[in-house]
Amino acid sequence: MKTACTCVLIIALANTSAFAGSSAEELENRIYNAYGKTGIKIFRNMDGIKSAQDVMEDAGFSESEMAEMLKWFEKEAGSLNQKALAFYNGGDVPSAIPYIETALEITSKVLGRKHPAVAKALNFLAELYKLTERHADAEPLYKWVLEINEARYGKDHPAVAAGIINLALLYKSMSRHSEAEPLLLRALDICETTYGKDHQTVSAVITNLALLYDEKGRYQEAEPLYLRALTIDEKALGGEHPQLFTTLNNLASLYLSTGRYVDAEPLYLRAIKIMDKALGGEHPQLSTTLNNLASLYLSTGRYVDAEPLYLKEIGRAKRQRTPISRH
Repeated sequence: MKTACTCVLIIALANTSAFAGSSAEELENRIYNAYGKTGIKIFRNMDGIKSAQDVMEDAGFSESEMAEMLKWFEKEAGSLNQKALAFYNGGDVPSAIPYIETALEITSKVLGRKHPAVAKALNFLAELYKLTERHADAEPLYKWVLEINEARYGKDHPAVAAGIINLALLYKSMSRHSEAEPLLLRALDICETTYGKDHQTVSAVITNLALLYDEKGRYQEAEPLYLRALTIDEKALGGEHPQLFTTLNNLASLYLSTGRYVDAEPLYLRAIKIMDKALGGEHPQLSTTLNNLASLYLSTGRYVDAEPLYLKEIGRAKRQRTPISRH
């Protein structure tokens, strides 16, 4: 089993003419209670293109009334964001979605569709859609983030690279590898130019590109990328850092897939040693690696070495009541 590597990315909201859901209905009720029919009309007339101030001026609001109403909308958006985060942090992603959708609608209408706050909300909502496998809904939001950040920072900024990576990983999860590859290559170029060729951000992009090649059976292209990422991380973190586990496991799995058992074994053993020291032998992340190593031993007729690994995993699964992980 290969493990994806993602950069720490900036997240964001879009033009959402009408999001369905109880939170949107609740919002209009609160607007009505605060500002009556005039408030509803003003909110509906905001389109994210004409400024909110212009809409309120057309309705005859004074400067103080406009400031008060904008502050009210800001508070509402903040409250909705907090509710969305509470559901998200509690593991209830579907319940978080309508709240961030409505917060997005407020932010994009009040601040305009190209505001940085809109980009943050868009990215968050896109991630929620991705987590609930609503990939078709996530795609235009990630593209919207790119448009905002390219207009704000230029085409070669790290924030743009982060958005490119998000879109590329979405395409990868949708098996649209031919669209993901050029995006990852573009992000790699930006990151290398910005941070240098030996930066850990570059390592993260390289790993994702290697995983893409690996999944497509392009092993000769994936291997040097895994090796390069491993070298960068070893230099930055030392040879026993837990962050090395993912790349060691991925590279070992590539060797296992291509029958290079002699090359795979020491990598699996090293990955197991690192994770065992960092998190303990019962940690779920070890499960797949232990089973892959056992599979390697079976493939090479080393049954005596395979048996204790399988027994260890069976015991762990019984204690934790989790399924046995397989390659």
